[in-house]
Amino acid sequence: FFNTPPKNENTAMPPPPAAGVVFPLDDQGKRSTTSINQGAFAAAAKAIDPKLAASVTEEKKWRGKYTKHIGAHVEAGLKTPEAAIKSAQAGLDYLHTTMQCVR
Repeated sequence: FFNTPPKNENTAMPPPPAAGVVFPLDDQGKRSTTSINQGAFAAAAKAIDPKLAASVTEEKKWRGKYTKHIGAHVEAGLKTPEAAIKSAQAGLDYLHTTMQCVR
């Protein structure tokens, strides 16, 4: 408490550098969770239902409308155990290749 400098714009500290598993930087230099989330669901859906994957990819308001796509994705994955596994693997593969590890 006593060693804390007063807060004003002149003493603002930059955030610490990213470390560990992180979201990749977007074209604006930010780490967007929304685009990665949408991409993972699109990849998972594509493995079992290309039309559903297109619907996920084309959704412009993902943050507000993702629930309908996730419900449809769950239904598609419930058709067979193989569909569920194939979808899960595709989503995990997407995340494995998209997420970054910073040391």
